Amino acid sequence: QPELLLINNFFFLAGNLIGLFASYSIETIARRDFVQTYLLGQEKVKVEQLNAGLENRVEQRTIQLRQANKDLRAEIAERKDAEEKYMTLFERSKDGVFITTPEGRFIDLNPAGIELFGYANKDEILDVDISHEIYMHSEVREEFQRQIEKHGHVKDFQIKCRRKDGKVIDVLETATAVLDKDKNIIAYQGIMRDVTEKLELERELIQSQKMESIGLLAGGIAHDLNNVLTPVTMSIELLREKTSDSKTLGYLDSLETNANRGAGIVKQLLTFARRTESESSVLEPQSLILEVMDIVEHTFPKTIQSEAIIAPDLHTTSGDSTQFHQVLLNLCLNARDAMPDGGKILIKASNSVISSDQARRKISVEAGNYIEISVQDTGTGMPPKVLEKIFEPFFTTKQVGEGTGLGLSVIHSIIDSHGGFLDVQSQVGKGSTFSIFLPESEDIDKTSSVDETIIVQRGNHEVILIIDDEESIRLMMKEILSNYDYKVLTADNGLEALNIVRENKDKIDTIISDMLMPGMDGVTTIKEIRKINKDVPIIVMSGLSADTPTMDKRLARNIQASLAKPFSAPDLLRTIADVLGTAR
Repeated sequence: QPELLLINNFFFLAGNLIGLFASYSIETIARRDFVQTYLLGQEKVKVEQLNAGLENRVEQRTIQLRQANKDLRAEIAERKDAEEKYMTLFERSKDGVFITTPEGRFIDLNPAGIELFGYANKDEILDVDISHEIYMHSEVREEFQRQIEKHGHVKDFQIKCRRKDGKVIDVLETATAVLDKDKNIIAYQGIMRDVTEKLELERELIQSQKMESIGLLAGGIAHDLNNVLTPVTMSIELLREKTSDSKTLGYLDSLETNANRGAGIVKQLLTFARRTESESSVLEPQSLILEVMDIVEHTFPKTIQSEAIIAPDLHTTSGDSTQFHQVLLNLCLNARDAMPDGGKILIKASNSVISSDQARRKISVEAGNYIEISVQDTGTGMPPKVLEKIFEPFFTTKQVGEGTGLGLSVIHSIIDSHGGFLDVQSQVGKGSTFSIFLPESEDIDKTSSVDETIIVQRGNHEVILIIDDEESIRLMMKEILSNYDYKVLTADNGLEALNIVRENKDKIDTIISDMLMPGMDGVTTIKEIRKINKDVPIIVMSGLSADTPTMDKRLARNIQASLAKPFSAPDLLRTIADVLGTAR
C-alpha cells in the first residue's frame, strides 16, 4: 500500500504544513497585534503627555489671556480716566486751550478760548483766519511761526489780539509744535491767557511809582521856588510905601502879577506833589457844573456848543470846591483846545456803583458808591502813545508857550487825593471823554468860612527871632519888621538860633522858624527851643505847607501859627500881630 502511505504522508505533511503555516500566521498576527498594542500604548503615553502639556499650555495661556484681559481693561479704564481728565481740563480750563494748523485755522478750541475771542460757538470760530482776524498784526504771527519752527516751542509769546466785537486784548501764548513721522510740523497746540487787566495794572503801578517820584521832585522844586518868590512878594508892599511915582507903581503891579502867577504855578506843583492843604466840605456837583458851564458859554468861541446832562437824584461828594472847579474848568479848556474848528462839549453827571470786580482792575480803587462826572468833546482825539503820557507832569502836545503841561497831572493828583480816580477814552478823529469818579460823601454839615479882615498894627519894639537858611528872606523880613517898629534877631541855622535863645531867654517875644533847613531842621530846632523856653510863641514857615511830611504832628501844640511861602508883607505882619495878641 505505498500509494496509501504516500497519500497519508502527503496529507500528514500537508496538514503539518498547513498547521505550521496557520501557527506562523497566528504567531505573526499575534506578534503584530502585540507590537501594535505596544506601539499604541507608547503612542497613548505620548498622546497623554502631549495632552497634559497641551492642557498645561492652555491653562498657562488662559492665565496669560486673563491677565492680559485684566491689564487691557485697566489700561482702557486708565485711558478713559486720562481722557476724562484731559477733557475736564480742556473744557474747564480758564485759559484758552487750542490746536491750530500752521496755515492759521483752529482745529479745536475749548470754551474759554471761544469766550476769550468773543465768538458764539466752536463752529463759528473754526472758520476764522487766525493771522488776519485774531492777530492784530500778521507780522507778529509770522514771528511766532519762526520761533516755533526754530525751537519747537514758544513760551509767553505776547501778542495783541482782536475779539469779534473789535476790542483789542493782550494775550500770552505758549505753544508746541505737533510733528508727523517725518518730523514735519502739522499743527500747533498750546494755551492762550488774557493778560489785558494784568498789564493794565502793571502800567498803572509803574505810572503811580513814576508820579510819586516826580511828585517828590516837584515838591523839592516848589520849595526852592517859594523861597525865591518870598522876598519878591514881601518887597512889593515895602517898595509901594517908598514911592508915589505912578510909573514905578505900575512896575510894581506888573511885578506882583507875575510873582502871583509864579506862585500859582508853584501851587500847581505842590498840588501835584500832594503837599498843599485843602479845605474839605460837602460838594454839590450840580452847582459846580453849572458854574463851569456858565464860563464855557460866555467865554468859549461860538463855534463850540455846550450841554450838561445832570441826573436829578445826583448825590453829593466831599472835597475842596476850588480844586474841583479847577478840575472841571481845565478839562473844558483842554476840550476847547482839541476843537479848533468847533464842536461840542458835553458834561454828564450821574450816580455810579463800582463793583469789587471793577475795583480790582484799578490801582488803589475801592468798591462802593461814586459820583461820575464826564467831560466829552468831539475834537481831534489822542493816539495810544499820547494817552500813555497825558498825566505825566510837563508833558503837553501844545505849542511852546501855550501850556505848562501841569494841567492833567494836577487834575490826576487832585482826584487821587480825594479818593477818586479817572478813566480816559479817546480815539483819533472821534474825540475824548474824561470820566471822574468821586466817592459819595457821608452826611456831614456844610460849613461856611467867615472872612475877617485884620487891621495890621505896628509893633511896640517886640523882639522877633527869624530862623531861615535863605539870606534874602532873612534880610527882607528884618527890613519889613524893622520898618514896623519890631526889633529883629536873625539866625541862619538851628544851632545859631539855640545860642541866641539861650542868651536872650526872657527877651524874645516871638520866634519865626523855617521848617526845611540844612543840618538841624525846623522840627528839631523847635523841640530844642522848647527845652529852653516853653512859653515863647513860635510861628513856622515852609516852602511846602504847614502840613508837610517833615512836620511832626506832635509839634502842633508847640506852635501858634504858620506861614506858607511865598507870603506878602501884610501876611507876615498880620500873623505876628495875631500871635502877639495885638490884632483887632
